[in-house]
Amino acid sequence: MIMDFLQKPCKEYDAWLEGLPKQAVEGLADECAHWIRCWGSGGGDYSTEACITEAIRTEHSNCAPEIAVTIFESVANYSKSAFEASILTMDIVNESLRECGMEL
Repeated sequence: MIMDFLQKPCKEYDAWLEGLPKQAVEGLADECAHWIRCWGSGGGDYSTEACITEAIRTEHSNCAPEIAVTIFESVANYSKSAFEASILTMDIVNESLRECGMEL
């Protein structure tokens, strides 16, 4: 039962994704990349950091929903369970949007 639970994003993820601003936010991709570098430097695992960094770099988008999906898909069921990936994605994007001056 726990394994089934971990194979799905957290229950808030889909609603959160729908609620993200659809317009591009200047500097959002750079801020997300900075956030994950700091997370990795603070003890986060390198494989997750590397996957997310590369995914952000190749996405070329400052649109929050696009970045969120890219981040989630780069690590879900690879270096993180889908549940863990959804929580990490929400943390990265929420905190990066705040750093870019967006109120959530």
